[in-house]
Amino acid sequence: MTMTNAEWMIQQGYKFDDLNVLYTKDVGVYAISIKKNGAYTCLGTIKKIGAIYAFMEWLDAEHIEPILDDAEREYLSAVIRPFRDRVEFISKVVMAYQGGYTDCYICIRFTDSSNDMSFPVFCETDMYKGMKLYEKYTLEELGL
Repeated sequence: MTMTNAEWMIQQGYKFDDLNVLYTKDVGVYAISIKKNGAYTCLGTIKKIGAIYAFMEWLDAEHIEPILDDAEREYLSAVIRPFRDRVEFISKVVMAYQGGYTDCYICIRFTDSSNDMSFPVFCETDMYKGMKLYEKYTLEELGL
């Protein structure tokens, strides 16, 4: 059963005055943010004309959990900052070891080279739980 963003907000205990709609002129989208621990966290973007229209459409849309949590998003954003304009995609990759156990790592592919940037390994159930294995995520899909 799916729920709308409005239903999700009510379930989480948020009030509608916790929401903020901000227009990003250079990208041409409305960002829908919610006040969380005193700061706004972006929940999604909508390419529509008019803040009220974008807000109402977002409330009525199906709620989709973000791929990254706040800590993961903040970390990846800081790591890619010097070369974010060269990132083609980010993916979660699995490494299998003898004995049948596995670890995962995050891999960044760049547009201007065949080199990848790999992160330290982690247990699949500990971090980046929202990412699917081998899926090629753009920075926009990850909220970066």
